[in-house]
Amino acid sequence: TTGNYNTSVGSDSLKANISGHNNTALGFEALQAATVSNNTALGYQAGLLVTTGTNNTFVGTLAGDAVTTGSSNQFMGVGAGGGVVGGTSTQGNHNIGIGYNSFVESVVLTTGSHNIAIGNFTRTNAADSTFATVIGYNVAGTSGYTTLGKDAEDIRAAHGNITWATVSDERYKKDIVDSTAGLAFINALQPRTWKYKT
Repeated sequence: TTGNYNTSVGSDSLKANISGHNNTALGFEALQAATVSNNTALGYQAGLLVTTGTNNTFVGTLAGDAVTTGSSNQFMGVGAGGGVVGGTSTQGNHNIGIGYNSFVESVVLTTGSHNIAIGNFTRTNAADSTFATVIGYNVAGTSGYTTLGKDAEDIRAAHGNITWATVSDERYKKDIVDSTAGLAFINALQPRTWKYKT
């Protein structure tokens, strides 16, 4: 009735919009429930349940399909960000997910904010994670850490830290066997001290 500058292509796309502006919905039921402004959804049921969330971009089948009140999320890939819902004004906002089922595999991000997941099946290890950066394939990250890797083979560093660490916890490991390296291997090690060149 009063919304301006909207583009809707696809059955039931932007169906509930009355006064929202600057929305683009391409695909069956894309942004179907949206009543606000500045959302872009491309793909089957992309942004399906957005009601009051603004400034979101969803690209891919079912990308951001569970988002309701979350804002400023960017999800690209089939199912990317499909579990992020929103919540309070500080929940479910400012997330970036790129890759098939990012933020959905194993642990579903629902109310977390300020997270980045790049790669198929990348995710955080809690539904309310904040400030986690995860890059790789099928790898999980933790709030306040940057994690790189593949499956359980990853390295991570706390934000603000200058060193990387590998995960040492037994819960993250499989196929654990005794090492065949003996005393000769240990005796052959040559510890070194050094300084950086100027």
